[in-house]
Amino acid sequence: LLEAGAGLGDLLDAGVEPEDLFAAALGDPFIDIDIVTATAIEYGLIAALIAVTQNGPGDPLQGVIISLVSLGVEAEELLDAGVSVGELVDAGFSTSDLLNAGADPDLFDCFGVFEGLAEEDCSGVCNGGSVIDECDVCGGDGSDDQGCGCFEDVHLVVMKHVVQQLK
Repeated sequence: LLEAGAGLGDLLDAGVEPEDLFAAALGDPFIDIDIVTATAIEYGLIAALIAVTQNGPGDPLQGVIISLVSLGVEAEELLDAGVSVGELVDAGFSTSDLLNAGADPDLFDCFGVFEGLAEEDCSGVCNGGSVIDECDVCGGDGSDDQGCGCFEDVHLVVMKHVVQQLK
């Protein structure tokens, strides 16, 4: 039917299974990928198209994603259709677009790099060098100027003393 000139929409309207149609269309070098993706958008079959590209022969997924994006499909809809965050990063989506679309923030480091290794130090600086010392002070030098084993809030010490006196 594809060779006979029937449109993809006509074939869907005639009852051809979307997965079969998309697999045949993506395998046909004479059918433009934008026509396939536009048909998927028009018929609300983006998830079916993504499933075919993820499970079929070859690797047309990246081209399909790029075509869908160029036709205005947002990151949230692609995530909902089963496209992975990594595939969307490869397609050029920004970290902020992906986070706004509901991507898991734990997939990004503090610089916003997908699967990056940078971490915040105890003071909240990305890739900073501050650590918690033996007195539980972030960025402290481990010194103990109050002689009580570690820093202790002076007001807290006074309040403890007052409470003890009242008992």
